[in-house]
Amino acid sequence: MLPITIWVSFEWINPCVSFPLFVFINSRNDVVEAERKDGGEAKSAQSHRQRWRRREDNIVEITKNKREENFLKKRREGLQGQQFPAAVDVTQRQEEAATQFRKLLWIERNPPTEEVIQAGVVPRFVSFLATDDCPQLQFEAACALTNIASGTSEHIKVVIDHGAVPIFVRLLRSKSDDVCEQAVWALGNVAGDSPKCQNRVLSYGALMPLLSQFNDEAKLSMLRNAT
Repeated sequence: MLPITIWVSFEWINPCVSFPLFVFINSRNDVVEAERKDGGEAKSAQSHRQRWRRREDNIVEITKNKREENFLKKRREGLQGQQFPAAVDVTQRQEEAATQFRKLLWIERNPPTEEVIQAGVVPRFVSFLATDDCPQLQFEAACALTNIASGTSEHIKVVIDHGAVPIFVRLLRSKSDDVCEQAVWALGNVAGDSPKCQNRVLSYGALMPLLSQFNDEAKLSMLRNAT
């Protein structure tokens, strides 16, 4: 702020008397400085609000993480207190799935054979045929494949291409009568499609096991399928 001297004459009081009157006015630099100061105070207030907002956000984030951590901790403690079976009975689930497919394929009119094949389960059924320690699973898989082989030539080709025929021939000697009977039935469906298919079944040595089924203890249904 700069002082400016102004001589003022008070002639109306005394013509011979005049004296300086000091008037203080703001220079341009003072004005700019004042504006800068006001702007700095505004920026300082804004910066203070931003710091406070970031602090609030950090508090919210910390609280959220703490809540999630406590939830996971309680969940782990709850799981540790529960008793779970040592292993899931996979074989039982496989039997249930095979049974459902077998029931679908046993529909008398328009069974969804093509849909089942497209589902990609035929290789699984063939692999189930090899589970000698689970005759019930073997039976369900054999039933499903038997019904697929009762369809068109293309359906029978799918069963053949996935290697089911030699396994069915081996199952003719199964200790389970039900499995053995299904093997006879499946091979009959395959062989009945064409002479070529019949020769394929015989090429795997099916004749002698089939002839061994004709005995006094054989069930009527077995004899009917074998002939």
